[in-house]
Amino acid sequence: MELTESGKILYSIAKQIIRHEETAHRDIDCLLNGVAGTVRIGLTMAHPDFVLNNILTNFKVAHPRIGYSIFERPSEEITELLVQNKIDVGFVRQQKALPPLVRKELVIKQKFHVCCAKGNPWISEDVDTVSIRDLDNIPLAIPRTFENVLQLSFQKLGVHPNIACVSGSRLYTVMLAQAMAGIGIVCISDVKDLAAQDVFVRPLVDIEGEESGNVSADRYVIVSTEYPLSSATAHFISFCRENIPYFFQ
Repeated sequence: MELTESGKILYSIAKQIIRHEETAHRDIDCLLNGVAGTVRIGLTMAHPDFVLNNILTNFKVAHPRIGYSIFERPSEEITELLVQNKIDVGFVRQQKALPPLVRKELVIKQKFHVCCAKGNPWISEDVDTVSIRDLDNIPLAIPRTFENVLQLSFQKLGVHPNIACVSGSRLYTVMLAQAMAGIGIVCISDVKDLAAQDVFVRPLVDIEGEESGNVSADRYVIVSTEYPLSSATAHFISFCRENIPYFFQ
């Protein structure tokens, strides 16, 4: 059986009514019992992360009756989970155009940095910045998300690093650097993201496409345009909007 054109319109409206009804029930419960519920969050694998850690912990303190259901996935999978209404909000790195059913709510500004063990034989702690040119013949741990971008930068500048590890998790990149097995390349908001006694962090420059804006290490907070935000999710987004600039101070 196939719906007529008018039937398709009615079916689309009926689905929207059901979605809004479900959200209304959750919001009424929040009004009666105080803000409560669960925020389903998709996160790229970026621990440790100073800004994100502060968002999650401080929001939980401010709203103890709101819980988390957290999914750690690559950005593309987080976007898909959002479209499927399996999560409420996502933290992603955008390398491609977002689908029409998803919109950006916030931008967390981030830049490329190198993470180095103190006393390593390749990069001195005395330098202010590190260029792609400085990484020739050095063992590197690089993020999978930006593997193609970095490889292009190496090729453009005639640099031949030793890629020791390509990882979807910042944790393994930092661990390799801490073990003095190489230099880690990470995308962070501030050097405080990787504050540790045994490593130091410096900005990485000369990334192909970064100055033109074609390449960005920024992280985006995204939500669905099709499904209404629950009261708990709206409070979470509002908290992020108010507090993310504070964490950069």
